[in-house]
Amino acid sequence: DSGHFEGCYFIALEYIHGMDLMECMNKFWPVSIDTCISVMIDILEGLEAMHQKGFVHRDIKLENLVVTRIEIKIIDLGLVRFISPAGRRMKRLTSPGMTVGTRPYMSPEQAFDRNNIDGRCDLYACGVVLYELLTGNLPFPGFEKAKKKTWLLPYWNIPIRPFPSDIPEKIINTK
Repeated sequence: DSGHFEGCYFIALEYIHGMDLMECMNKFWPVSIDTCISVMIDILEGLEAMHQKGFVHRDIKLENLVVTRIEIKIIDLGLVRFISPAGRRMKRLTSPGMTVGTRPYMSPEQAFDRNNIDGRCDLYACGVVLYELLTGNLPFPGFEKAKKKTWLLPYWNIPIRPFPSDIPEKIINTK
């Protein structure tokens, strides 16, 4: 649940028993296409609910997605940002100008235009998660180790790693 009380916004969280997607990947990968699609539907439905309430997660990654017996739960709301329905940013939880998130999952907008982010940065991260679920790898090799100020620039002009041959063409080419 979330709300506003005495001038402060709050998010109340439940205890979640489960395994994060990174643990699942390490234990069960490769997973079927149907499983990947089911996982992504749960993640996107959770993000839709967050975005409708004005929250942007800013750190969607395998470790922040927990598999329970019945669904995927989005956890670690420490970097969440609230954007009012009118599009105005509200009180900051991080320092002005601070780049937050996990580099391999961050959209260019999140990295370089952090004052104007919205739910689309979470959707970009979902694309990285889906790629990782399908291939077992991040899309760009060495991405997580790149230098802080230039970490994204070298990757803009190279294609992502090829998909394994067993992934259907209709999933790879979804233009």
